[in-house]
Amino acid sequence: MPPVKKGDLTPALDAAVFSTEPGAIAEPVVVVGSVFLVKVIEMESSGVVPYEEAEPQLRERLYNTKVTEQVEQWYLQARRQSAVKVLLEPAEEP
Repeated sequence: MPPVKKGDLTPALDAAVFSTEPGAIAEPVVVVGSVFLVKVIEMESSGVVPYEEAEPQLRERLYNTKVTEQVEQWYLQARRQSAVKVLLEPAEEP
């Protein structure tokens, strides 16, 4: 069976899987007429970073996004307000 996260299984199986230590076998679990025997091989970290650790990176990303949006708005406004007049004479044909 592939790795699972909390909530991937039925509540009864979730409880059995996540309360069992790696290498141990959980008590049999009955779900809708079926009996499941679960052996937890290994527990992996979910990879979720606490907010306190992620906050500086999130703030920087948000700041960069806002700056990029403002620069794009400035360019659009500058283009709308500017006019270009071509002062070159047409080239003579030989």
